[in-house]
Amino acid sequence: MDPNISSLLRALHILAGIIWVGFGLFQTFYLLPAINTTDAAGLRVMSKMGKLPGFAIIMPAAALIATLAGLALYGIGSWHEFLNTLGGVFLTIGVIAGVLMFGHGFGLGAVTNKFMKAVNTWQGAGEAESGAEYQAVHDLGARLQSNARISAILGIITVLGMVLGPRFVSISLGG
Repeated sequence: MDPNISSLLRALHILAGIIWVGFGLFQTFYLLPAINTTDAAGLRVMSKMGKLPGFAIIMPAAALIATLAGLALYGIGSWHEFLNTLGGVFLTIGVIAGVLMFGHGFGLGAVTNKFMKAVNTWQGAGEAESGAEYQAVHDLGARLQSNARISAILGIITVLGMVLGPRFVSISLGG
């Protein structure tokens, strides 16, 4: 492959991966817990954030770019060589975790959409801090937060695989 294309793919993969995993970790460990513990005020903030231009697009777009560029980069190498080195095994684990994160993240998008609709329904019903609408928001918020942790763990495994892979590529695993 042309080195310029390879460099462009690598840059896109790294930049999109930073946005995707970074935003996901922030959302999982800071934003969602804050929203879920601040009751009505946190829900109002989440509603406002959901209405920001591009807010609902940035994660899926970064995920798609990082995944496609990463798979293209992975396809450049020889799988036989990858699996015969410790670095290749780390890289392959990172690729598998990244693909799982991609799939899980898109499923999580459906939960996020349900959560945002529940927040909007709750707001439309007068923002009472009790009742069916409020309970639905809290149930979906808890579901969203627990599922976000799964994506975060997959993201951490992905990043570790990508970081460790090149460092251990010289360690052969056999013949």
